[in-house]
Amino acid sequence: MNITSTLHILADILREREKQERKWGEQHYPDGTNPDAYKPLADLARDKCDLADKNDQLTWLDIDKEETMESYAEVEWPKLRKELIQRAAVIVAWVEDGDSRE
Repeated sequence: MNITSTLHILADILREREKQERKWGEQHYPDGTNPDAYKPLADLARDKCDLADKNDQLTWLDIDKEETMESYAEVEWPKLRKELIQRAAVIVAWVEDGDSRE
């Protein structure tokens, strides 16, 4: 991880959040997560990640799907927050990796 690269990406995210705030104002919605609906999908995504990793075929999409499904399956705020932070970190890492290829 290159801290300068990460800070540039976080600045891009901050600018996007500012645009969202200007366009939509302060937003408040229910979480909409549901363990009954998403826990099986989270388990499947985790298993797919494990298998892909074992076979040296892991992709950012696999990792992102796993983190996304895990967050969709969580209803307790502290645990959901942790999952959302993990998703955000994965996306930042994905962007860093993509940027490094250019």
